Amino acid sequence: MEICRSLTPRVLETALPLLNDSALCVLDANLPQETIEYLAHKLTVPLAADPVSVAKAPRLGPALPRLAALKPNLPEARALTGLAEGDAPTAAQALHRMGVERVFLSLGAQGAYYLDREGGEALPCLPGPVADTTGCGDAFLAAALDGLVRGLPGRQSARCALAAAALRAAGRPVSREAIGQAIKDGGVA
Repeated sequence: MEICRSLTPRVLETALPLLNDSALCVLDANLPQETIEYLAHKLTVPLAADPVSVAKAPRLGPALPRLAALKPNLPEARALTGLAEGDAPTAAQALHRMGVERVFLSLGAQGAYYLDREGGEALPCLPGPVADTTGCGDAFLAAALDGLVRGLPGRQSARCALAAAALRAAGRPVSREAIGQAIKDGGVA
């Protein structure tokens, strides 16, 4: 956390050319709010974000209109939108109206809800053994953003994300090939 706090606008100013030469930049709400705001203003590449917690999610507020993708869970989505209640489609639509292009709303064991300009859909988790859930959200986000960078439709990116999370939960290696196989097989054996 100390490293995140040290990533100030002043420190990142020299990294702007490198960051702007990337395909995508992911903002993490562990960063200081001033850094998030600075990067949202200065970066020209597509931005994605992970709220990381209900307490830190509001830090992303000023960046929402710039986000190509966002991966909150339902409580984080509510914190970002100010909704006291509401289901996944309602929260995703609110985020979309706030400017987020693609919302990948994690629903834990119930799967995910994705929404983009083409529409939205709830998708279930892929079946498989659960050895450890540590890193499942990170695997989900990485696969969803890989799909975005490769130009995949939102539904396909969401399916890849769910497959990556299932592979991670089963303790299996996560790769594009393994994701494709898990989708083809309908789960992780």
